[in-house]
Amino acid sequence: MDRRAVAGLPPIWYEALGQAIAALADMPERCPVADESEQLGITLRQLLYGRRRGVYRLLFPIEGETVSAMEPNAAQSQPPEGEPFQGPWNEGTGQPEVQPDGTHVFPVEEVSIPAHGVLGTGRGTVRWHPKEGVTFEVEGQSDPGVGVGAAARPGAGAMREMSRIPHLTARVAGMGSAIRLFELQPKVTNTIRFGTGGHPRKQTVSGRAAYATVELPPDHPLAFGHETTGACRLLVVDFLLYHWPNEERVEWTVGDEERAGDRKSLPLSTEPLLTLFRSSFFGGLRDAAWLVFEEEHGDKPEWYRPEVCLRAASLLSLLAGKRLPFLLKDRFHGDLLLRTYFGYHLLDDFQSESFSSQPVPLQKTTSAMRYGGEVVKALPGMYASYHRLSEWYDLDWIVGPLWYAARAYLDDQLALASVSLERLATAHEGYLKANKAEQKKPKFWLPAQGKKIRKALKEAVAKFAAERSLDLGSTPMAIFAGALDRTVEALGEEGGELLSEAELADLSARLKDVLVQAARDADLKLEDTRQKILEDRIDKLAQQTNRDKLTLVFEWLGIELSAEEVETIDRRNDSLHGRRTLEDVEDLEANALEARRFDVLRTAIHKACLALLGYKGRYINYAARPKEGGFPAENLVASGGE
Repeated sequence: MDRRAVAGLPPIWYEALGQAIAALADMPERCPVADESEQLGITLRQLLYGRRRGVYRLLFPIEGETVSAMEPNAAQSQPPEGEPFQGPWNEGTGQPEVQPDGTHVFPVEEVSIPAHGVLGTGRGTVRWHPKEGVTFEVEGQSDPGVGVGAAARPGAGAMREMSRIPHLTARVAGMGSAIRLFELQPKVTNTIRFGTGGHPRKQTVSGRAAYATVELPPDHPLAFGHETTGACRLLVVDFLLYHWPNEERVEWTVGDEERAGDRKSLPLSTEPLLTLFRSSFFGGLRDAAWLVFEEEHGDKPEWYRPEVCLRAASLLSLLAGKRLPFLLKDRFHGDLLLRTYFGYHLLDDFQSESFSSQPVPLQKTTSAMRYGGEVVKALPGMYASYHRLSEWYDLDWIVGPLWYAARAYLDDQLALASVSLERLATAHEGYLKANKAEQKKPKFWLPAQGKKIRKALKEAVAKFAAERSLDLGSTPMAIFAGALDRTVEALGEEGGELLSEAELADLSARLKDVLVQAARDADLKLEDTRQKILEDRIDKLAQQTNRDKLTLVFEWLGIELSAEEVETIDRRNDSLHGRRTLEDVEDLEANALEARRFDVLRTAIHKACLALLGYKGRYINYAARPKEGGFPAENLVASGGE
């Protein structure tokens, strides 16, 4: 409501106005069409309210069953010309600031949003919050002849690169520096004031942006310029070290105030050059660190993050036990800091859960205080290994299901851990193929396996005969069963020697011949589908079992699996095929057993990932559940690998 137009009116006037508005729910079409409808291209109706010189027009469009009333204006009055619209920017100090919840607030002026006709007349506020991203609210006069409405967006499911052309530009109030917002998701509200002097239109545009760039002085309180050296850096949230190897005393200025403190760092890599620095960016709200990197040559978009930095984030996420996003990027240019706030990378509410998911004693645990220094010393070597192996082992992809399992229901946790194990095995298989690494051939039809395969073949033949009501002991189908059985027994008498690829191919061909001959002797006509099934079974006789595939990475790394770990790996098939492994959710013993299976499996995956990175220090053994105290930190024993 326009307070200037109705100032001084008694409360009863507002109550009566509210009743008049409520009455529009019944036949709003009874109100006449306003004269401005033709000019604006929309149907506006008007309700006259008041008496004599106190008559006000209430304008409203009708959209389906919704009546949207605009603010009332005196029919004979007009707003003062040249008076700027007062947006919400002047709340607080009127200067860029950090609020207690971690929100960065930028009051802005001279705002332009060309797609909505706001050309340098807007004022408002741009905010960035680590959980909500980049948001904005702007008010300003709009030019009716300029681009009303947002630019066309692609349809559902469409993919495209983010635009490098800003959709909102402004100046930071009190500083004059530029701020730009990209890829807006706007909500627009138009208010038209009518009077004898014309029809000025005010627009309120609010919403979210994919990212925002702002220019800051390096000594501004929001810049934290004193915390690092180097030209480019990314902010990593929820990462904490107790044992920083490098420490130096630094002094800096904030406004007119001289300050001093310790700058702590960890050189992560020299080629490429990467360094971690401690950060107090969130104060006591969240832990954080800066990842400083060398800027690459060439024209890169503002949201660009080098691959070497993404690898570092992937490694740090593994060690922290949760995905660690980059929330912003800084680039220093002389006396200017160009900051990019990533509006699409948001924090979660699970900061504490990572401490019970980290594979090594690194953060906020008693064992981290004791052994964290050993982990920190190993970090550069682990990054070097991952830099070399990341083409095949994507840690985010492999371990990601474990991070989600930490907050999942108990009967979902084993299934998620099983997915993680399958991904690890697939990645390792790809690495071995690409590098032609020496790997043991799976044993083929040694006596123990011969019994299992013979049983499977007999069951397949028995099912085949049962479907046709055939008696295997009294019909020619016995030829089929006996031929396969004798073939398997003959192989079992070979003394355990492995067959060559040529011998395996010859065996497969012979078994298929037996199949065809047996069917012919029994005067049976095998359907093509059933014959194909049986032939596929024969072809797969020499392949690795699922257990062989899933345990190969451990065997290759020299990690000896316990009987409990092997049994848990075997159970993963139940989870992946939709069979419940937790039968009774109200049985406390069954719940404890299910939780233990998850802990056994995630610990085994942690050990394999750490060993792949060449780590030989202490890991947290979640499979060991001591009666007192926390999970123990044990030495990782891995004798294989590269």
